[in-house]
Amino acid sequence: MWYLTSLFTAGAVYYAVIDVCIRSKKKCAGYIICFLAVSVCLAKLPILLPWSIDIAFAGAVLMIAGTLLGQNCSIEKWKKKWIFCIVVLFFVLAKVNPGINISVEAMEIMEHGVFCFSYWLEFADRFSACGLEP
Repeated sequence: MWYLTSLFTAGAVYYAVIDVCIRSKKKCAGYIICFLAVSVCLAKLPILLPWSIDIAFAGAVLMIAGTLLGQNCSIEKWKKKWIFCIVVLFFVLAKVNPGINISVEAMEIMEHGVFCFSYWLEFADRFSACGLEP
């Protein structure tokens, strides 16, 4: 149930900055860079932080990206080579990603196929939100 607290904390960070991000793209880029830096630094801590604060900033970045993509979601204008590159990049990054939650890293017994399937479901969900079916 760790995801409930991480969703709450990510939502709190998201709602704190989303109005500024919608108005100013420069400030939004600054927030995203800062949030990613904080997320990487917190992930390196040897302790488990309360309320999943260690991944709240990474979750907020994804929520901000989803909001901005939803506002400008005209995927019909995208070139097919860029869509292909994004899909390939997604699967490469999903494969090399060590995980972002320390509390679930102990579950390395699970096979990678389950994780790849869950990544695919998340990917399909994001594209269906744009009106496409993968």
